Amino acid sequence: MNLRKNSQLANTWLFFLLLLPLGQAAEAAKPNVLFIAVDDLNDWVGVLGGHPQARTPNIDRLARRGTLFTNAHCSAPGCNASRSSLLSGLRPSTTGIYANAHDWRQAPRSKGTVTLPRHFRHAGYLTLGAGKLFHAHTFFDKKNLSGYPDPGAWHDYFPSKTQQMPEEAVPENWPVNSSRKFYRGHFDWAPLQIRNAEMADAKVVSWAAKRLAKRHEQPLFLSVGIYRPHVPWYAPQKYFDRFPLDEIQLPKHLKGDLGDVPAAGQKMAKRHWHEWITENGQWKKAVQGYLASLAFADEMVGELLDALDNGPMANDSLIVFWGDHGYHLGE
Repeated sequence: MNLRKNSQLANTWLFFLLLLPLGQAAEAAKPNVLFIAVDDLNDWVGVLGGHPQARTPNIDRLARRGTLFTNAHCSAPGCNASRSSLLSGLRPSTTGIYANAHDWRQAPRSKGTVTLPRHFRHAGYLTLGAGKLFHAHTFFDKKNLSGYPDPGAWHDYFPSKTQQMPEEAVPENWPVNSSRKFYRGHFDWAPLQIRNAEMADAKVVSWAAKRLAKRHEQPLFLSVGIYRPHVPWYAPQKYFDRFPLDEIQLPKHLKGDLGDVPAAGQKMAKRHWHEWITENGQWKKAVQGYLASLAFADEMVGELLDALDNGPMANDSLIVFWGDHGYHLGE
């Protein structure tokens, strides 16, 4: 499985949805903003046609209502560098933030940066957030749960201003299908015998949906970070059941496709992961895990859309939907 995060495959793609009636557009100078980030989302989305078996009805309905950007590119093909750049407006070549271990807050050229949520706060918005926006991890040791947030940007955040990620439900004996030598055992996939409500993303979305159900004294900027389909690809059993293993269609793998990629890029691609997966008969299971995790994430998006549509801010809100970079599963 070639897990190269390619900067030319739907790495950062956006929907902008303007729900404001045209006649009111001039009057509402500060519409509410629902800012949805989905982690490691590639073009395996129904409306983008990246995989014939992808089921994303909620993302698709958002695309039908808004503007779909099919040629948007992230500034770097990795979580931290991409998110730091998008949220600061600074290129990785300016900040020096390229790897996930680099804290943008400590970068000399990031000093004094007004991040996007902080800008909204300065503009008089009520800034609320939940889940992964700036780079962070879940399912790692607790010190990694916090990541590199911007606490001063928010009026309130779930789980807290200094911890973006709730702790997550995981199998008792992990990794289930992979090896501990890959990503410290977190590159794994398996169904969970739990309810949606027990998933970390569901807790994030539930918290956010309650904030969408009421009108606030200030215009609202609400950021919601959905972690799936980031690894590990754990999701409730019902999502795996939607994609029977014997029906999984594998993406086309071009042998030697990395031959013209510089050495640093080849190292990022982790070719030995793909070799291990194919040698151990795990490729279809991994693709199934990604599709299942994506289907779960899509339902989380649907819950947010429904909460906004059924709430008091339905007619004066913008939705921005984005992914930090793409993801390859053998292409």
